Amino acid sequence: MITNFIKQALRVISYMVTTQNKEKPMDVIRRYKDKEETTEGWTYWCPGCCTHHYVNTKGSNKLGTTWLLRGSPSMPTFLPTIMVQDIRRNIICHHSIEDGRIRYHNDTTHAFRGFTMGMDYIDY
Repeated sequence: MITNFIKQALRVISYMVTTQNKEKPMDVIRRYKDKEETTEGWTYWCPGCCTHHYVNTKGSNKLGTTWLLRGSPSMPTFLPTIMVQDIRRNIICHHSIEDGRIRYHNDTTHAFRGFTMGMDYIDY
């Protein structure tokens, strides 16, 4: 009887420890603003381009696009799709971000074309 009580108590303690020590999900996007605060948005790491990409959620980019963020910094979804062209390196990176995952479209020219993967954590 005491043995069962000890086993039950250990289960309760183990449950309490594991539920109280749950870490906050890590962010995969980071907020940015320009100095005049006319443009703000989010940045994230693109493993295919080996650089950060930026999406504006206030103000627009050179082409007039503004994105809508749904979700959280740890599980973002951006609408519409994102197209980045790096003329210097001759790269087109067309992708969607849905629930914290990057889906590279088939017109992407780097090695991750057609792949879907989780986003890297932002640690800066």
